[in-house]
Amino acid sequence: MTDITERKQREEQVQLLMREVNHRSKNMLTVVMAIAQQTAATGAVDFIGSFSDRVRALAANQDVLIRHEWKAISLESLIRTQLAHLGNMLDRRITLAGPAVDILASASQPIGLALHELATNALKYGALSVPAGRVEIRWHCHVDAEGNGRFAMSWEEKDGPPVTRPKKTGFGTMVIGRMVDMSLRCDPTIDFAPNGLVWKFDGPASRVLDSASLKRSIGVSKPQPTATPGRRVLVVEDEPLIAIEICDNLSEAGLAVIGPATTVAEALQLIEGTGCDAAILDINLGTETAEPIALMLRGRHIPFVAVSGYTRDQSPQMLQDVAHLSKPLEKRLLLAEVRRCLSISAAGRATAS
Repeated sequence: MTDITERKQREEQVQLLMREVNHRSKNMLTVVMAIAQQTAATGAVDFIGSFSDRVRALAANQDVLIRHEWKAISLESLIRTQLAHLGNMLDRRITLAGPAVDILASASQPIGLALHELATNALKYGALSVPAGRVEIRWHCHVDAEGNGRFAMSWEEKDGPPVTRPKKTGFGTMVIGRMVDMSLRCDPTIDFAPNGLVWKFDGPASRVLDSASLKRSIGVSKPQPTATPGRRVLVVEDEPLIAIEICDNLSEAGLAVIGPATTVAEALQLIEGTGCDAAILDINLGTETAEPIALMLRGRHIPFVAVSGYTRDQSPQMLQDVAHLSKPLEKRLLLAEVRRCLSISAAGRATAS
């Protein structure tokens, strides 16, 4: 007899790593496709240049995540990585001011890409395009009137050329606006002040800071669901660019979007508070899986479609019998599955009545 336990454990570990690489690579391909589609949609004059710069910014973000093993990331380290291409402007014309905090891996992508877009704009048209111009990046934690911990961040340009509001919005505006808001629930503002562009956001600290940094603030802000009429589709997806693509596709099809939720807790709260008629579930949500969400949806007889970088046989056992779409997603197939779920939901309501 030969004991092959150790060999079997190694084989299982290799299989697990291969499945994870498959999932993450497909997720990244979907993000890159979203960047390409959004860049093309804005009619960029230099599509290749703009697209390449954004992919490099995404790659820089991935380097930071890998160095920190997809765990908490120093905010200052993220800022310096995204602005490293500006060389000696850092600490001379670009000043950083804020407490030492670590942010969640899920918050690093929207903040990192936003900083890239702001820096690109500042170099072309803003404060960094002239010798005397400068930029101040600040962040701090505070407590609102209800005792909830909040995190605020700002990018303020000074002594640059006169600023005017652009005639049309592009991919950069979407990133520093919708993408950051969707990821961090922070309602960012962009002020085209005459003396320099000012970008700010103020949102729940729990969406930005890791648990250790969060303990240094007071309270945790919880997302407040709001009622949405019509055929309601809950979107559960933790990659902000992918979530934006899905939400836009649903809205263009005349459907009401609930979310997107980026964590299990947030999704469960939306189902409980707002409700939905169907759902799109990203199977893998950072360190969580969507299994608890699927259990609640099944308990309420709400049909859903699972999306993932995993193949169906690699998905959790309880999700292998539901409709499954692999990333990168195809809009036509996604809408077809959502409509099928909505028809099942409508039939169930008719039977109940």
